[in-house]
Amino acid sequence: MDVINREKIISELNIIAENAQEYYKKPIHMGGGEYTFLGWTIHPSLAFTRYGRYSVTVSPQHITLVGTGITLGFDGKNFIKITMSAGPNSVTYTSIQN
Repeated sequence: MDVINREKIISELNIIAENAQEYYKKPIHMGGGEYTFLGWTIHPSLAFTRYGRYSVTVSPQHITLVGTGITLGFDGKNFIKITMSAGPNSVTYTSIQN
């Protein structure tokens, strides 16, 4: 189990969530969503990093991010998996699996 990998995934998920929140607040004519997450995607440079890979589920007022680490979790069989949910202004939920 790699505690550093967990911390790095959480940190990168926070960066990705902040990026989505910026998109949410930015007007459409400036490349944003104008108060919706619809149309937002994870930037390719953040979708796969040296610490993990990331995916997103988008709804108008909410995103759910999943980060899968490069190291095995506590069970020694499955990779670290962290789920983070965010709204327009804050992270609302974080779950660490394995």
